[in-house]
Amino acid sequence: MPAPARTCPRCGGPGPFYASQPACAWCAVCFREAANTRYAMLRVAIIEGHAQQRLATLQSLPGDALTRRQRLALLRSACPPGHKVCSWCWEEKMLRHFKACTKSQDGRDYYCRECRQTLDRIRKERSARGNT
Repeated sequence: MPAPARTCPRCGGPGPFYASQPACAWCAVCFREAANTRYAMLRVAIIEGHAQQRLATLQSLPGDALTRRQRLALLRSACPPGHKVCSWCWEEKMLRHFKACTKSQDGRDYYCRECRQTLDRIRKERSARGNT
C-alpha cells in the first residue's frame, strides 16, 4: 500500500519537506518564511533596544560634553509623532514644513523649507563667485 502524499498543514502545498521533519511539519518554504519573520522581529527589537540604550547614555552625559550630533539626536528623540527637527536651525516643526525626499529614512528632507531656501541661495552665491 503506497504511503499517502504529504501536504503542508499551513499552506496546503505538496512540499518540499525537510527529511528530518515529522510528518505533521510545515513544508520547507513555510518553515523558512516563519524563520525569516521571526528573525526580522527579533532584529527590530534588538535595534530598538540599542537605540534606547544609546539615548539613555546621551541623556546621562552633561550638556557641555555632548557633540553637535549627539544634541541633535536628543532633540529628535524628544519630538512627538508628526514632527521633525531641522538639521540647520534645530527647530522642531511639523512634517509639512519639510519637502518630500527619497534620501532620508522618513521620506522628508533634512532641512525645513526656509533653511533649504537659505542654503540654496548661499550655494548659488558661492558658485557665482567661483567658490565651491
